[in-house]
Amino acid sequence: MADLYQTETTNLFRSIGCWTDRHKDAYWDPKLKRWIYPETGFPDMRVFMSCAYRPKYPIALVEVKTGEGTNRERFAFSSWRQEQRDWYEKHGNFSLYYWLMIVMGKRIGGKKYGRLAILIPAEEFLQIEMQSARKSISYDQAAESEFRLTWDSGTGGWVIPENHLFYNTFLRERVA
Repeated sequence: MADLYQTETTNLFRSIGCWTDRHKDAYWDPKLKRWIYPETGFPDMRVFMSCAYRPKYPIALVEVKTGEGTNRERFAFSSWRQEQRDWYEKHGNFSLYYWLMIVMGKRIGGKKYGRLAILIPAEEFLQIEMQSARKSISYDQAAESEFRLTWDSGTGGWVIPENHLFYNTFLRERVA
C-alpha cells in the first residue's frame, strides 16, 4: 500500500513539472559486486525542479507516511521513526525543504473516511506534536489543516492548492 502512496506523491510532483528520485533501502552495485545500504533515516524521495540557469536542482525531501487504524483515520506521531528524526536533526534544520506527505482515509470520495493527504513541513509537524496532548493527528484535524491537498478526479491525482505553503514557496513564480 505504501507503494501506491509513493506513486501518488511522485505523480503529484510530476504534475507540477518536478522530477522525483525515490530512495531505495538497498541496491546492488555491479561495479563493487555487493549490496549498498544507504544511510538509515533518509527520506523516501527527493524532489527536483529545473529553471533556465540550473537544469535540475533539489528543492525538497519528502517522507511519505500513511494513517493507522481500520480506516486509516489517525496518524501516530511515532510513525515518523526515530532514525528518520535523527537524520533530520543530524543534517541541520531544513525548515522548508523537508516535508512529510501524510495520507489518511481509505477510499477517494469515501463517505466517512475519504482519503485525504497533507503535505506538511517537518518543522511544523514537530511543533504540532509538541503542542498536542494526544499521541496522534486525527482525521478531523488533518481535514481542517492548512496543509491539506485536494484530489482532482479529472487527472486522478493530488493537487497542491494555491494557498499552500509549498506552492507559495516553490511554485508561485513558475506559474505567474
